[in-house]
Amino acid sequence: MIDFSLRECVRRDILVRYCRNCGRYFPITGRITAEYCSRPGPSGKLCRSTAPVRKWEESRRSDRVFQEYRREYKRRFAWIKSGKYTEKQFAAWHKAAKARKKDCGQEHISLDAFKEWVKDA
Repeated sequence: MIDFSLRECVRRDILVRYCRNCGRYFPITGRITAEYCSRPGPSGKLCRSTAPVRKWEESRRSDRVFQEYRREYKRRFAWIKSGKYTEKQFAAWHKAAKARKKDCGQEHISLDAFKEWVKDA
């Protein structure tokens, strides 16, 4: 069976790639740039749906500016659910906060100044 599968892949010119999440080989049948397989992991979710999110979270883990922004973002978003904040107020804060976060990332303002602004705005 393995021999037949391998020969069929060669005959049909199906490319095989190494999954960056689970480390197993998988055939590339859709997007040529696929990095993750469609096998379920230990949690039952597919590598291609969980791995990019985990990779993004790991890249943001060391970013202090993003952590401060995200903490306040979640807090204010919860205010919408509780009725303390309207969606318009949140949208205005979000737009201003993204601009400040960008300024802090480019070192136009310090992290401490960004923290104060985020909490007071």
